[in-house]
Amino acid sequence: MIVKTPINIAGEGPTDVAVMRRLLSETGLLCGTVYHGEGRRTGKQSLDGKMRGYLAGAVHVPWFVLRDLDNDGCVVEVRHRLVGETVPPLLIFRIAIRTVDAWLMADRDALADHLKVRLADIPINMANHPEPKKALFASAARSKSNFIKKSVSPASLKGRKISSDFFETMIEFVDYVWRPDVAAQNSESLGRALKALKQFQV
Repeated sequence: MIVKTPINIAGEGPTDVAVMRRLLSETGLLCGTVYHGEGRRTGKQSLDGKMRGYLAGAVHVPWFVLRDLDNDGCVVEVRHRLVGETVPPLLIFRIAIRTVDAWLMADRDALADHLKVRLADIPINMANHPEPKKALFASAARSKSNFIKKSVSPASLKGRKISSDFFETMIEFVDYVWRPDVAAQNSESLGRALKALKQFQV
């Protein structure tokens, strides 16, 4: 009997955590404790500040850390700044280009159906879009569903605030509709993340 070791996870926010759980499930890995991305422990700056602790922890137990690149520059430079040259063997550190939202939007057909919008309302090649989150809000604002439309506030369209209803809509999408393998065909950073998880052994 093979006993799998749960993998501790840390992300920026609730949607990221849902994505991480889904990716672990899709690749046959077990999710352990969520150390960042829920409750008051959210945000990129907070996550970055705790990286040293995650690196130390990954010497003994497996960790999966996911961070958005946003517009922070080169992936290699960000990775080197946060992780250094030597990555602990039990750490899976991935950077979403440019955000986790781009990974979700890479499954265009499924997202269009979930948000009740036209396929044409979901942009193509989100890895090159400067602000995928704003693009996601703009797509949702065109929804035929009044509930989804109301969940996207004017502040959200400016990238400042996300309503709890919209969080729930997107987490439901991640949990039950999103197809990571399909999305990976349209997102290189997601494809690399899936490959790393599939090859990970604990």
